[in-house]
Amino acid sequence: MPDFKPGCRAEVKLAYQAVYAQPIQMRAGDSLVPGREDTQYPGWIWCSHPSGRSGWTPLAYISIHGATATALTDYDASELTAAAGEVLTLLSLLNGWYWAEKTDGSAGWIPAEHVTLKS
Repeated sequence: MPDFKPGCRAEVKLAYQAVYAQPIQMRAGDSLVPGREDTQYPGWIWCSHPSGRSGWTPLAYISIHGATATALTDYDASELTAAAGEVLTLLSLLNGWYWAEKTDGSAGWIPAEHVTLKS
């Protein structure tokens, strides 16, 4: 991704609608059940949490032990619904997704191909 620096601004070029209403959230040390790896966005794996929530989780954020896994860090899989033309602040980049914040303070993940970095 060209010239990404945490805190940079970007414009949404392609609207994005969050897919999961109750995304997985975990704390370091939580037990998880890992599933399949994402083929579209390498570096992500589907995990289930004892809370009943499931979602895409960064492989780098978990330690897999056979049929179970342990969260290595806190993580929130919330996605960010955004309309074309909205301006976002990009806070981090991971495996083809930005953690972004809107001007109203709402935050979440949005695919990198949906935004254009502002100069």
